[in-house]
Amino acid sequence: MTESKITLSKYDLAFVGIFAFAVAIRLYFFYITQDQTLWWDGAEYMNMAKDFAGTYNAEWWPGRPILMSVIFAGMLKLGFGELSLKFIVTLFSIAGIFFTYLIIKDMYDKKTAVITTLLLSAFWMHLFYSARILVDVPSLTMWTITLYFFWKAANTHQTKYYALTGILIALGTLLRFPTLIIGAVILIYLLATERHKFLLNKNFWIMGAGSMIIMIPYFIWSTLKFGNPVYQFIFGGGAAGQAIGIPSLLTYLNLFPFYFQILGIVLFIIGLYMFADVIMGLDLLNKESGTQIRANFLILLWFLIPLFYFATQTRAEERYIMFIFPAAFLILTKGLFYIENFVEKLNLNIAKIVTVVLIVI
Repeated sequence: MTESKITLSKYDLAFVGIFAFAVAIRLYFFYITQDQTLWWDGAEYMNMAKDFAGTYNAEWWPGRPILMSVIFAGMLKLGFGELSLKFIVTLFSIAGIFFTYLIIKDMYDKKTAVITTLLLSAFWMHLFYSARILVDVPSLTMWTITLYFFWKAANTHQTKYYALTGILIALGTLLRFPTLIIGAVILIYLLATERHKFLLNKNFWIMGAGSMIIMIPYFIWSTLKFGNPVYQFIFGGGAAGQAIGIPSLLTYLNLFPFYFQILGIVLFIIGLYMFADVIMGLDLLNKESGTQIRANFLILLWFLIPLFYFATQTRAEERYIMFIFPAAFLILTKGLFYIENFVEKLNLNIAKIVTVVLIVI
């Protein structure tokens, strides 16, 4: 009997190193912020948790999602303290890095996944909010995991992946209500790739049933507490200040140099050019030969739908569009590859050096 050997490619080893770096730096930030006072939002999630746990009769803003506080309440009942609750956010952050690699690897290749994951793992905003009791990073992780299983569902047509996608959409929504816009990403993708046929596919309805199984208990609770099953959605949406037009778009666009630095913006714009095949090949979205175009199309939806949704709000904060960044870094990575391929025609070794320098910068 011969033993099978696991062979790791250079990209597998690179991911192991990047993941170890991502875990280490997040644990470091957790360590140096462990004694910080909670922000207002974090303190309110804590109050909600204590209220749900029955240890403190707290008032809290009705527009806040409940899932994170329900998780915290369960941990409080088990005897865990505030530090353990903050660590849960760190764990979400680490899981988000891992699933970013998985989905980009499945949609493209290991090299693309490694660089995209590296950029996200060192992204200042992801690190900063990983050390706060807030729902921004956990909801981004849920968004990424949901799209990972949806991509598997769309390509394998296995019922279990559709059902899991539906369940994750609901859980993500209860973690942060705007996560529900992932439904628009999925519906537009299905319309473009399957036309009306997805409505005749039982798996689509199983996905919807998976969401409803999770949401029905929430709707019952919301009706008992507020007298309306969707009260929190309405209340929270009104507070967000939805408006006709895109009043916040310029605010977010002006933040892009702050997010990525000028070099990153240049690479991002070049990367967008690499996605021109989606426009040129829309007729291939529902063809067997259009796998790469479908991947690019989903990435564009991943980037554009959240950006334009939050652009319709009169209030803008740099963290609100957290959902877009794995897709944005993927686009930036494509721009990096374009530079690498261009320089490679002149000299392979110089191309490798330029690539490393650009990543470091």
